[in-house]
Amino acid sequence: MERPNAWLEQLHAEGSSSNWQPHTERWATAEFIQWAQDNDPDAVSKIQLLISELETHGGHVNGGRATTPSFNVRFNVLGVGKKWPLCMYSLPQRGSTLEIRFGDFRNTPDVADAFVQAVCSIPEFGLDAAEIRNAGYRKRPQFAIKNLSEAAVRSLAKNVASALQVDNS
Repeated sequence: MERPNAWLEQLHAEGSSSNWQPHTERWATAEFIQWAQDNDPDAVSKIQLLISELETHGGHVNGGRATTPSFNVRFNVLGVGKKWPLCMYSLPQRGSTLEIRFGDFRNTPDVADAFVQAVCSIPEFGLDAAEIRNAGYRKRPQFAIKNLSEAAVRSLAKNVASALQVDNS
């Protein structure tokens, strides 16, 4: 009989092997875009638009440390502080992916609910606000960036900044 956690032990062993190294430096935005140009060209214009819109509405794009190019979007949330509710990953099998992290606001339910409403008000994401609330805001849905419309990208940046009452001071 196979041990229930054998896959976890194998994953740990692979991660601990001498030929595996985590990416310790933060990726530059240009590296993410270059990865997309090489591997997911249909997503490039949407990525550039998303970065531009997020920065216009008070988001701060910071390189991530995933093994492939990634970045996180930080907002200075009024009364809460710095939070990183949006991330973008370059996934070889799935392409450039946007992850929405509702869990960043579990400890501030009023902000969490405003964030959920902001994202769920965009029909293209197809998310159910009640389902996210019932899961304790632990959902982290991911979306292929190339499949998002320009209108959804613009609405996401604007709605999220408004819901989080971004403090740009």
